[in-house]
Amino acid sequence: MTLKTVFAVAASVCLLVVQCPKLVEAQQVRQPQRLVQRPVQPANYGFPQGSGMGRSAPVRGAVQPVNYLSGGYYPQDAVQGEMVGGMEALPQPLMMDPVYSAEPAYYEGMEGDVMWGDEVSYGEGFGSCFAGNCGGGDCDPCPECFWQGFGGLISNADFRLGVQGFKNAANRQQDGSFGFHGGVNLGLPLKRLTCGLFSGSLGVNSVQSNFSGSSFTEENRNQLFVTAALFRRVDQGLQGGVAYDYLREDWYSNFGVSQLRSELSWVTVRQNTIGFRYMQAQLSDTTNSVLTDVAGGQTILSENWVAARQYRVFFRKSVCDGEGYVEFNAGNTDEQHTILALDFNTPLRNEALRFYGGFTYLLPQDTILASTSGQETWNVAMGIQFSPYKRRGYCRFNQPMFDVADNGTFQVRRNP
Repeated sequence: MTLKTVFAVAASVCLLVVQCPKLVEAQQVRQPQRLVQRPVQPANYGFPQGSGMGRSAPVRGAVQPVNYLSGGYYPQDAVQGEMVGGMEALPQPLMMDPVYSAEPAYYEGMEGDVMWGDEVSYGEGFGSCFAGNCGGGDCDPCPECFWQGFGGLISNADFRLGVQGFKNAANRQQDGSFGFHGGVNLGLPLKRLTCGLFSGSLGVNSVQSNFSGSSFTEENRNQLFVTAALFRRVDQGLQGGVAYDYLREDWYSNFGVSQLRSELSWVTVRQNTIGFRYMQAQLSDTTNSVLTDVAGGQTILSENWVAARQYRVFFRKSVCDGEGYVEFNAGNTDEQHTILALDFNTPLRNEALRFYGGFTYLLPQDTILASTSGQETWNVAMGIQFSPYKRRGYCRFNQPMFDVADNGTFQVRRNP
């Protein structure tokens, strides 16, 4: 071997050493992203199903499916291992032209900062829906696109229908009341008003009972509860809110009273909640109560009605993977009456149809025989709840924190 040959071999080895890292790096360059069109009926609340989802390649004006394996191989080329010709490395994920589509899309896979299920907008009509920031016109980080035309009202609503039996000061220590109730509680995102910091709710609860009258009146008992609330939910940490409850009662005594209901609680890592509730009377009412005896004689009394002040602590246990709960709370009133209560809410089917119920019992300080104000109070209720936002992806931060008031949370008493 001549000296010239040795130099030629050495030069070839050096060139191979220099070029080898570049060839390896070229094989590891990130391949362009593919866009997957949102299905008409998204499964699993709009999130991808792993290997079960197909991929698509962006085409001007449409999204057409192409079948290929990871890394850019066609199935028929998988054995030979030949790359699909000319795969271009892009510094940013490939996006569709904003002019040619009005449907939102997902980035599939996990590349760089792009995660599964990240939504992108490429039409002016979707800027406020998906931007997720104040500059984009949508202050709520959770998109509210389900029934967007209604501003997220119906998509965050709870509809209830059920039965209940109860007794409070208006029953005058005699027979209780039994009947039916129904209502709706609307979640309000308030994304433009509070920039996503707070949410609100507005609900009504209608109660009809005593269809055959009672021992002191022949009238049916009708109640209307209205609740308006402002609150902030969190995944973990401190949360709370305040609600204004109004009760209109139409029975032997027609009155309207109100209370302020507040809550401060802590959400644990396991999504359990421990907290404190406080109820304070706001509006009282003085009316004439008309009592009827067995002979048909009537007695008219002037009475003042007001909501009782309550102090309660509670613990809420998360069940059904966070989609349901069981809550126990206990407390006291200004008159030293003890309050015990239990509530539950659990999904039945597809998490949208739910079963709820519970009881509240106020144990008077005095015995019933010695009590002159009729303070014994209890309430038992159950029913079916329909929550349409549970059918697909929804923003749980806008789910109403306060249930609409009922005869368990709104304790009415007569001032002596």
